[in-house]
Amino acid sequence: LADRALNGDLEALKTFEAKVPQARQYLIEVFGNLARDTRHQIIESYFSSEDAVRKRGINLAADQLRLALSRDEGDPLERLLIERIACNWIEVHLVEQLTNQMRANDKVELSQVEYYQTFLDRTQKRFLNGCNALAQVRKLIGVESKTVKRETSDDGTLPTNGELS
Repeated sequence: LADRALNGDLEALKTFEAKVPQARQYLIEVFGNLARDTRHQIIESYFSSEDAVRKRGINLAADQLRLALSRDEGDPLERLLIERIACNWIEVHLVEQLTNQMRANDKVELSQVEYYQTFLDRTQKRFLNGCNALAQVRKLIGVESKTVKRETSDDGTLPTNGELS
């Protein structure tokens, strides 16, 4: 039934939705999660299939960012903005790496470097616009921003292992 629906059989799709419990939720999760698909497309466009470890690491880091920005009782608009911010965060860093590679390559023409610098500027602007929109939405709905207390050692410096105690 599912195979027929996937191959374009609308009657099979209607039957699937009518007979399978949680079919609508399944369709939303598997085929309607456009943020996940966008994130996947961004990462796939920058890396080859041999870069599975890097791709997984980037996805995990984006999930961590998304969770750090999320609230348990998050508003749907907040969730959309957070997903957008995570996608933009990935793209900013990947485009910045690409731009830096172009700058370091003596054989690349200045016009190519300028193109990538403009591309980087646009990706950074989208990222910052998403962050600003999230802050504005939270301010409008009366959500206080999270503050992170960074503990210091006796000499006033942050821990060197990269973790907060």
